Amino acid sequence: ASTFVTHIEFVNDGIVCGGGGIIKVFDIHKGAVQRFLPTKEREFSDLSLSKKHVNLVCTASATRGFIHIYDLRQQKHHELVGQLSLPEKQSIFSVAMDDNIIAGSGKQQVYLWDKRKVTQSTAPSHTLQWYHNEDVTKARFHPFDDSVDTHLFSVSEDGLINEYNLANIQTPSNDDEADQVLINTYSCNKELWNVGFFRDEQSKQQFVYALSNDDSLFVHRTGAMHTDEGNDQESKQADDGSDIQETEVCAFDAKAFDHMTLVDCFYDSQKYKQLCLLSCNAKGKLRLSSVSPQQITVLSENTQGHWGRIRCSKFVQQMGCFVTGGEDNRVSIWTFDPDNIKAQQQATIAAENQEETGPTIVTMNDELLFSGYGPKHAPSMMNGKGPTHKKQHFKPY
Repeated sequence: ASTFVTHIEFVNDGIVCGGGGIIKVFDIHKGAVQRFLPTKEREFSDLSLSKKHVNLVCTASATRGFIHIYDLRQQKHHELVGQLSLPEKQSIFSVAMDDNIIAGSGKQQVYLWDKRKVTQSTAPSHTLQWYHNEDVTKARFHPFDDSVDTHLFSVSEDGLINEYNLANIQTPSNDDEADQVLINTYSCNKELWNVGFFRDEQSKQQFVYALSNDDSLFVHRTGAMHTDEGNDQESKQADDGSDIQETEVCAFDAKAFDHMTLVDCFYDSQKYKQLCLLSCNAKGKLRLSSVSPQQITVLSENTQGHWGRIRCSKFVQQMGCFVTGGEDNRVSIWTFDPDNIKAQQQATIAAENQEETGPTIVTMNDELLFSGYGPKHAPSMMNGKGPTHKKQHFKPY
């Protein structure tokens, strides 16, 4: 049996990938394993890195109700920097780190911890509750905040994207806090599982996108508050009676993507200069499409990077590449322009010295630099052999 690669992040010049309770850090230039870190979880539901403290990584356990914090520089396995917990081991579906705040999402609630006061088994310092009426599947900090305020977004199976201004949290809480903390609600009317952000470099307009469980895509403009009076945008009523502005830019259902599984979106400011979307099928076919308010345009397809469903991706704009991981326990790095990425030469040299089952380079519209194997007792990316049989038995979702 193999282990899914379920999470990919980028830090410095390394790829941090996780799955099956294992975290591995790869050198993106050489494809070599830099660090191997077994965690305290057999499986974790989410993984997050800190931009300010680049060596800290958080993992969330959906079944045990813990968030564990690790230092990627540590030498001892299972050594924790901190452990955050919920009462009665409630589920934590996602985790996100800002400079000083750690956010976790669970059943109808979002939990907040002060990262500067983390100790063993620390309980949440604040809970955002009553804003969702179904499981909160993802929480993410807004990456483009130019102000001193910290904005957090959450998505839920109730079909809502909520935006919070954490600077308005009051300690202790009072009855007026809800009106000040929740500053936007974007309606999608589908069960949501993922949220992300992008910014148009020409107009500087900011957007939030969400993916649903039935593989639909929603894009909304961000920035206007639903609590503003006199706003001339069309609005409708949420369940709690507050106004929800019609900020939707576009929405596409599964038919627009030929019923392929949606992996994630990213905004490419150099080549395509628009929102791009990755989708796949059960056999590992990868499709890259561009998204406009009017249509979905297929840019390229490839079947040589994976042989199982792709579960996660990460776009690295400064290197012109994106990384994918999937159910075949495989990590693949793709580039739009192989002449402008430093990893190309090193990857080619390394691939030429490997056996046929080792790393590969293929020619396509979006080049695959090299492929390797992800976490959990798999061969290292540049030194091991791949599986001898393509048919494998995977654990269910």
